[in-house]
Amino acid sequence: MELIATSDKNDVLLINTDGISDWGTDSLRIFRLPESFHVNPPPALFPMADGSQGIVILTREGLASGYRFNSATHTVDSLFQFQLSSEITTHPIFVEFREGGGIVHSLFWGGQNGAVYRLNLDASPLTFEERFTIPEPIAHLHFLQENNSTRIVAITSSGTVYLDGQSLQSVPGLTFPPVGKYAVAPTSEGRLIGLLDNQFEHPETGIFRFDSPLIAIPEISSPTTNRELFIIAGDNRVLVYHHNFTLYPEFPKPFYTPAQSTELFLSPVVGFFPGNANTDVVGIIVADPAGLLTGYDLSGGLLPDFPLAVGDSIATAPALLDIDGDGDLELATVTISGDLYLWDFASRV
Repeated sequence: MELIATSDKNDVLLINTDGISDWGTDSLRIFRLPESFHVNPPPALFPMADGSQGIVILTREGLASGYRFNSATHTVDSLFQFQLSSEITTHPIFVEFREGGGIVHSLFWGGQNGAVYRLNLDASPLTFEERFTIPEPIAHLHFLQENNSTRIVAITSSGTVYLDGQSLQSVPGLTFPPVGKYAVAPTSEGRLIGLLDNQFEHPETGIFRFDSPLIAIPEISSPTTNRELFIIAGDNRVLVYHHNFTLYPEFPKPFYTPAQSTELFLSPVVGFFPGNANTDVVGIIVADPAGLLTGYDLSGGLLPDFPLAVGDSIATAPALLDIDGDGDLELATVTISGDLYLWDFASRV
């Protein structure tokens, strides 16, 4: 199994995790963008019709580059390159876009000129279009899957919310993208707000400062209600909210965050982990940049095997991956020295 990583030198790296690599080395720089470009992280992976993986990387300067990892020939092939006249202001998002009764595999991103761009991955050759244009630079994109259609939520740098190109409302202080079925987003004032109806607000406005993107997961206790739980970090705490934005009584839980907030450190990750009674439980993992990872369950207790120490400063948020294909999640993190750490909780490695 290989992992794909990007470096601060605009390298894209292929990292082997099991010591056996068909690509010729345990860590291979597969391509590099000129250092004069500023990459909008993270890149997006997307599946291709022949079973291989593609990757798209966007730069602030308007360059969009796509590549294919060709497992048959062990090469990285160029798929496309577009130089736009406008700066690109979002990271790329892969979407199974529903329209006309079918699904179109697409890549989306937004621009300084207010345009929402789509690349149709199912077309041959690939087709590129401006889906719609709004009057302000785009800061975030979100997609709502309905019965037979996909709707596009675009948020501008000033906080104006658009649905399929039509203005809905203005919400100043939106620092992170919306999530979930109801397009819920955090604000810099410590609120959680539903962008489509503006009816839900966190009742304890301003008590907590939100420093990370929001996470939405289905409410486990009510699987048939379409309700979601919301998880976020800030003020040196990790917080869990019910669907109505009331705080879980077992939270917040403390953990260290840097003096200057950055989502690279603060983003919690959520997945299913082995519990104490041989049952899987929802786990929330948060990283201390000094080198400690802490895991909580929804009752506020520590997960088995946590906390975990790496002995070095952590460079980015952790990731949950099924690296060995056994159906169980592994935890990965990268240190400031460039070392990759992996934990397999099923085998306690």
